[in-house]
Formats: sequence, C-alpha cells, structure tokens
Amino acid sequence: MSRILGLLLFLPLLLGAAPIQRPQRIVSLNLCADQYLMALADPSQIAALTIYARDPQMSAAAAKAGGLPVSRGSAEDVLALRPDLIIASPGRRRETMEQLKGRHIATLDLPSAESYADVVAQIRLVANGIGYPERGEQLIAHMAQQLALPAYEQAIKASHLFNLLNARGVISVAERAAYIGRVRALAVGACEAWMAKHGWS
Repeated sequence: MSRILGLLLFLPLLLGAAPIQRPQRIVSLNLCADQYLMALADPSQIAALTIYARDPQMSAAAAKAGGLPVSRGSAEDVLALRPDLIIASPGRRRETMEQLKGRHIATLDLPSAESYADVVAQIRLVANGIGYPERGEQLIAHMAQQLALPAYEQAIKASHLFNLLNARGVISVAERAAYIGRVRALAVGACEAWMAKHGWS
C-alpha cells in the first residue's frame, strides 16, 4: 500500500508539469491592450486589435499593427471572430460586453493606469492572461533599463523645483526632509537602473 501511495505522489513529477493552456484567439477592445498584445503575444494568438491600433497618432506600434487583424468592436464583429479571450476596460464597451454575457468567453478587465506601477501591474496582468508571464517580466526589465535617463532628468527637475519652492518659503521645515528624501530616491533609482543597464555592480 505504501509503495502505491509513493508512486501516486511522484506521478506528477514523472509525467511532468501540465502544459500551459494559452488562449489562441484573443480580441482586444482597448487601445492599451493592443500595445501589450503586440509586445507580448504571438501574432497567431491575436484574433483582432482595435481599429485605433493602426492609427500612428494614437498607437505607438501602428506600423506593427498593419499586419494584424482589427475589429470595430461590436458584439457581432467580436462573435464572428470566435474569441477565447476578450481584453477590455471596465466601464468601456459596456454595450458590447453586455451582449456578450452568457457566451462563455473568458474576459480580462484592464483597469486604467495612473502611474508607472500601474503600467507594470497591467503588463503582468496581460502577460499572465495570455500565458506568457516570462515575457511580461522581460518587458518590465527592458522598460526599467530604457527609462534610466528620462528618470534621471525628472530627478534633476524635481531637485530644481524643490530648491525654487524652498527658497520662496513654500516648503515648511517639517516637510523639507520628506521632499529631499523623495528627490534622493528618484536619483538613486535612476542611477541603479543605469548601472543595471550597463552591467555595473
């Protein structure tokens, strides 16, 4: 009996981990989701992006979207695409999403991003949803490296602004240390990102 129990316990290891079930027909109803899908998903996974994905004034990857299918996002259009995952934003495309209820189609709600931390959370949400969490982490790491110089420039601007406000007496003595700490944290973060980008310890 103990031998059988031992075999049962080790059976998952012998068979290996179950393969990741990735969605194969993803429909985006959100412009931000368009950008994430083009960066993270296999092209074959994308059933349709929004029509705005090809607009260079609205989409950062308009050129790349030119070779991918798009949809106007109506319920009829979405159903015709036979999606197994729909990515939309809460509160938007309400009519379409309401008509798609009860169709047993997986949905992923993409909340709005108000900060860099929110963007990182969005990337992880989409990457996990499409079955490529490792690609999400790679994109986040790449962004952190590429943002080193812009972040440093913002730290310099914050320092100048602090000096200006402090000289005019706008910042109280009690607040001064906290503001200096924030500027220092910005500068340190930018320097750490720059060192990581160049492989410096």
